[in-house]
Amino acid sequence: MALAVRYWDFHDRYVVTVRRNPEYPINRFYAHLIDPFFTKWAYDLNLSPNAVTTLALLSGLGTALCLLTGEYLVAAILLQLHHFLDGADGNLARLTHRCTPGGARYDRVSDGLVRVVVFASVAWMADVSWSWRIAFVGVLVLDHLVVQNYIAPLTARVELERTRWKAWFLERGLIPGFDHFTLFFLISAFAVIGRLDLLIYTGTTLKALDLAYRVWECARSQALFLDLDEIKKVAKPVDFWTVEFDYWFSLRIVSFLRSSPVTPDQLTFASFGCAVAGAAVLFGLDHQWPTLIAAALLFQASYILDCADGQLARIRGQYSRHGWRLDLYSDRLTETIVIISVTYALAGQAASFWLLGMSVIGATTLMQYSRVHELLHAAKFTSHADDRTADLEERRKFFLVRDAISRFEIIRRKYRLGFMNVGNFYFLNFIFLVAGRADLFLWSVLVVALAATVFQIVQSAITQADIDEGLTKVITSEGKAVLFGAGEGAAQFVSGFRNQNIEIAYVCDNDSDRWGSSFHGAPILDPRVISNDTEHVVVFIASEWASDIRTQLAQYGLPAERIVTLY
Repeated sequence: MALAVRYWDFHDRYVVTVRRNPEYPINRFYAHLIDPFFTKWAYDLNLSPNAVTTLALLSGLGTALCLLTGEYLVAAILLQLHHFLDGADGNLARLTHRCTPGGARYDRVSDGLVRVVVFASVAWMADVSWSWRIAFVGVLVLDHLVVQNYIAPLTARVELERTRWKAWFLERGLIPGFDHFTLFFLISAFAVIGRLDLLIYTGTTLKALDLAYRVWECARSQALFLDLDEIKKVAKPVDFWTVEFDYWFSLRIVSFLRSSPVTPDQLTFASFGCAVAGAAVLFGLDHQWPTLIAAALLFQASYILDCADGQLARIRGQYSRHGWRLDLYSDRLTETIVIISVTYALAGQAASFWLLGMSVIGATTLMQYSRVHELLHAAKFTSHADDRTADLEERRKFFLVRDAISRFEIIRRKYRLGFMNVGNFYFLNFIFLVAGRADLFLWSVLVVALAATVFQIVQSAITQADIDEGLTKVITSEGKAVLFGAGEGAAQFVSGFRNQNIEIAYVCDNDSDRWGSSFHGAPILDPRVISNDTEHVVVFIASEWASDIRTQLAQYGLPAERIVTLY
């Protein structure tokens, strides 16, 4: 009893301020009972707090070095020494009244550096598969990003709603969680017995469960995911795989990040990073079925984040000047990386797969080029008014094809069938990689890309005929040209109208916030005004929501022949 009293007198002397309450059990019942001895030692030697931080940094770096050289017992001792010194430097700073912003910054940077090198060394030396090494490091990185960008900002604003069991621990000053220092303790314990493999399995599992619980706790307190219907309105209506599968995740990611400091551009970089990680799996590991599944999951995560970046930008109204360009070119680069990595995985079986892979890249590039070229050509309205009536007879031969295309489009819209869009690409990638048939992924992309190229060329020719017919109706019947859509796509067609001496009567848009403003000199009105003018207007749709807008216009009573889809 007397010894305990003497210890706490000593403890209170060298711990100037009370530790944060609550705190993790590993600190309360272990580290914080020992580090006052190191504080006294540093105080007696007249060391500065920054000198103690430097010693903590050196012991942490020494831990990594000993792990890499197989000196596990020494590594375990040095890591615990780092833990104690990391607590002592703050104690000493407060005891000697030498707390400075520079010292606090030096402490944070050195702690971060030690964690990076120690965790990387553990992952490198553990006798586990590369998938477990990647999972271990990935969980730790994800934990850091989520804590810094979501959990910490939220807990600073909102009092979290705790579950009963966790509230019981918090009332007693304990945080039931798995922090980095608990992981340090486990590293030392497993290093002593030489079983870093067990550490990887245990640490990855416990850290993932801890992170998942904290995220769930924050989401529960924030009443998260109540705005999914609102976010869904800004999600593009594309193929069934994207809408039914990927959007399930992306909508929740956007809801999760909506009030966080994370930007759409950061999501774009994260998407690209997932794709690079998937490619690294195929380049660095054996090409067995589990490897293909890991790559498929990473590629799919990349596409989910790619969906989320645009949704986050639209729901926030947060458009950067070059954000669309970053997203566009990273998407194209990502698709190329996916194709090359899958080809590399197959080339181990036969070198001829390189020919197939390069053919796929060529076919997808041709498809993208023809899509852009046809769109730019259509935006110029290159036909001349004097020739339009004569040309109409010649274009009648397109009508049978147009009817067939229209029937195909009705089926495609009804069942949300992608036709070599991005969602279709990732659907084929996921299905065939999970099935263990990466070769069928390349063959299917090649066939669909070539078919899509032919289809969109034919469709563009028919669309051009429809545009000419619509312009003819405006000129010959003195009708009014109405543009539906006030985005960047619609802006591409404004000069085309003016080149044909056609003035846009007004612009319609479903965004009520834009009603009453103007778009390139034309007023933006409520689309419902069309219902009072169905006999005199020809509506040109310039929007990715063209199929929904066609249905909307039909409800206003506008005949189908007075509706022209520009792209």
